[in-house]
Amino acid sequence: MIDFHESWGFDSLNNFYAPIIFSSRQWIKFEMKFFQMFRQACNIIFAHKEIIVTPYLERNWLLYNNKIEDKQYDWIQNDYKEYIVLLEEARIENPIPQWNNQYRGGIITNFIEFEIQGKIAVKGLPLLFFNNGDRFVTITDYLTIMIKFKDKYILERAKAKLLKIGLVLYKDKPVISSDEQ
Repeated sequence: MIDFHESWGFDSLNNFYAPIIFSSRQWIKFEMKFFQMFRQACNIIFAHKEIIVTPYLERNWLLYNNKIEDKQYDWIQNDYKEYIVLLEEARIENPIPQWNNQYRGGIITNFIEFEIQGKIAVKGLPLLFFNNGDRFVTITDYLTIMIKFKDKYILERAKAKLLKIGLVLYKDKPVISSDEQ
């Protein structure tokens, strides 16, 4: 676990104790570039059309973050409201309390739904994206992607395709980033 004061991800927003301080405008620009890069690789990373998403086992679907309630972070509200509406429409989360108030997984059918959920994942709600049982993806609040593959054959095929479109894979780490040199 990374200590809050050593963080350079989402926790660095307006955090004068962090080694790198980001403004909300800077974060939004980073986030936009991140999802543009991800859009290029989406068909490779998610080779099968049906994606199952679930929060980490110890979490639920809601984002518990002091920044959500802070007026200084009003810019997060639109993304969060869009995310909640998506969950309610899919009947994963219900605004009215009920006995079975949450499902552990939902199905994503297009990139827009993925991006809505990904924008919340980069703001501190860890989500797992499963694709056909042969890979899963985690998007972190450091604007990175961690991909785990079922076996080396699937990994090597995906890696070759990602390199072909110009994305860089960091050796021994399943994290991708765009090469902007």
